[in-house]
Amino acid sequence: MGKAGENEGGRLREALAPWRPEFLADQLKLNDFEGTDYLIGELAGSHWTGDLLFSRGELYRARGNPRDLVSAIGFYRDALIQDPTNADAYRGIGLAQLRSRDPAGTEALKKYLEMKPDAPDRAMISTLLQ
Repeated sequence: MGKAGENEGGRLREALAPWRPEFLADQLKLNDFEGTDYLIGELAGSHWTGDLLFSRGELYRARGNPRDLVSAIGFYRDALIQDPTNADAYRGIGLAQLRSRDPAGTEALKKYLEMKPDAPDRAMISTLLQ
């Protein structure tokens, strides 16, 4: 408990950080593009983190308009700049590129399977690669 009037927002964000990816994944399942985009933007403020960029990529890829796919690829790439170990971002890029008929998506999906050999969607991704 802080003193009256103290801003403990930073401590709260730090305490919730381990659960934020799960919260964001649940938010994406609500299928509320505008609300989720607003929420992600508010969480980011002026500091976009890898998990927020990844979530935004997932949001835009799910909507799937041609311009959204281009945006999603950019968000995934930015997420990978911040966290090159995010295998799911490679998955997102690959799926968005394949949906855009860009054959470069196969390389991203191969990288995803290489980084995450026990991926739950391995069979589906392997089928896409054939």
